[in-house]
Amino acid sequence: MAGVVGGGRVRLGGVVAIDRLAGAIDALRSRSLCIQGDAMTTGIETQELASYRVLLADYDPGLTAIAALDRNGGDWAAGVEDLWSASNAPASFGRGRKLWDTLLKVLRQELCGDEGVRAQFQEYSKNPSSAPLLTGLIVTVTTTAGLPIDPAIATIVVLYLVKVGLNVFCEYTEPTA
Repeated sequence: MAGVVGGGRVRLGGVVAIDRLAGAIDALRSRSLCIQGDAMTTGIETQELASYRVLLADYDPGLTAIAALDRNGGDWAAGVEDLWSASNAPASFGRGRKLWDTLLKVLRQELCGDEGVRAQFQEYSKNPSSAPLLTGLIVTVTTTAGLPIDPAIATIVVLYLVKVGLNVFCEYTEPTA
């Protein structure tokens, strides 16, 4: 039973909801999440890239993705465009977020409703130092999307989804009715 208690806090079943909300906000801040207008963007820090470089040392597409992110200052969209331009006609997409936004929109349709994918993300979040779980996620994203996605591009998408959180991504990008 919910009720308002001192200080404007709402108590739910003995748990102060505002404290839970503050914890969620802190978790998002710790992931460098920034919501600007209608776009959810994050960057990946140099230290995180170094950790993933070690974790993915035996996975060439992962190292290619890390190098692209490194060249682009950790910017997700620029890293994807860099890899896209290297393997496709560079004139196909102009600079900007269009390719990144389109990729995430298509992947959202495939990933967010798939409980198996959600379970894999949850399993990896319990053991983030597991290279086999991370590469398994990358392979899953590469094959689940139903698109011919380069594994290096899929690596960038997976690192983004790991950083933001699949549940946050799915909730935030849910189309409005």
